[in-house]
Amino acid sequence: MGKIQRFQGKRYEKISPDIHSNERLKVIFDLVEGEKKGRLLDVGCLDGSFSLEFKRIGWNAFGCDISNAIKKAESKGIKCKQFDFEGRFPYYKNFFDGIIVGDVIEHIFDTDNFLEELHRILKPKGFLVISTPNTAAI
Repeated sequence: MGKIQRFQGKRYEKISPDIHSNERLKVIFDLVEGEKKGRLLDVGCLDGSFSLEFKRIGWNAFGCDISNAIKKAESKGIKCKQFDFEGRFPYYKNFFDGIIVGDVIEHIFDTDNFLEELHRILKPKGFLVISTPNTAAI
């Protein structure tokens, strides 16, 4: 584990998304809700709270994060992997029906590799939802 992964892992370990008051999460949930259920990857899943909502409506929810918060996600029944998003993702080609990347891409140095990896693990005709904060609104 590299220095950046250790730093980010500790930095985000205690964050939990509040899906009931977060408008961005509500919009993502609404976008995905009508899709055909299958395997869904929540990139940057933290403690799995958002992933769990998808599991509740029938998705086979997977999560990944750089932080140790995935231990909480695993305790909620989410299949999780902890790794640095700068390298190769530890999933098979064409594995996921959908991928959600919530407020992660702005932390990635090599966005080309990141997007190529998402494309590699996403099934043809699968969907990808990426959100990022509007820093101009601050």
